[in-house]
Amino acid sequence: MRRINSYTGLTLLPLFFIFGLLLQACGNSTAAPGTISTTPITATPVTTLGIQTATPAPLAPTVTPIRYGADWQTRWLQKIPCAAPCWEGITPGLTTAKEALDILKKNNNIAQVQINWSGSQSEVGWEWIGGFQAEGDYHDGGGRALFEGGDAMPIFLIGPNLEKPIFFGDIIKVYGEPSHILAGFNRNVHGGTTYFYYLAYLPLGFALYHSETHKFDISSKKFYFDSILFFANNSDGFNKVFAGENDYKYFVPWRGFKSFDFYCQTREKNDFEPCSNI
Repeated sequence: MRRINSYTGLTLLPLFFIFGLLLQACGNSTAAPGTISTTPITATPVTTLGIQTATPAPLAPTVTPIRYGADWQTRWLQKIPCAAPCWEGITPGLTTAKEALDILKKNNNIAQVQINWSGSQSEVGWEWIGGFQAEGDYHDGGGRALFEGGDAMPIFLIGPNLEKPIFFGDIIKVYGEPSHILAGFNRNVHGGTTYFYYLAYLPLGFALYHSETHKFDISSKKFYFDSILFFANNSDGFNKVFAGENDYKYFVPWRGFKSFDFYCQTREKNDFEPCSNI
């Protein structure tokens, strides 16, 4: 599975093209203290979940230039200059591509920004000051904001590249625990396995992504993510980003801090068999 960030045909991650989530309905685990529940999780299609959609804050008419500093990638955690799903003054589903371009041009953290036209789906792309470029299968550059049609159409996805991971505990301090999770694995063509997870805050319009070549611990606030996606905080906004690869079918309600196996779902079968059974 690739991360939702392929920006072509909306394969945004490999799964974050697919950065590479989600609706609400958290339940309490019935596992006894000190044990990990292995009860299979029944996934509920996201489209049937009722999201209490928050009303996005109106777009500020102007953006105050900011200085490039050590906290540039965590401003959104401080809700500066706005709270998710808004990022740096751009709100998915509301801010047009032309407005996003103008906003980013005023951002002193960004060295250059431009619209890259490509068929029906284009992007507002930018580079960070300092020459930082992300590595791996996501993409190089500062980030992308995707839209369809002309530049008068709204942005539907924002995917800023992160220079370093951000710990889940820092997210919880601001936004609380997620509403949904997708955990699974991909068998690599040349051998080996890649394990991944998405943590989704559907009512807030953002999702986090991370992958490893081995199973990792998600039973505490210490695990981290290295990709983030912002999208309109409603069912249409979520499906616009993830429905292309039907990833939403594998999202299940967050049930607290459990093992990777507890949440892991195989993408190689039509049911929702826990990875621990494979």
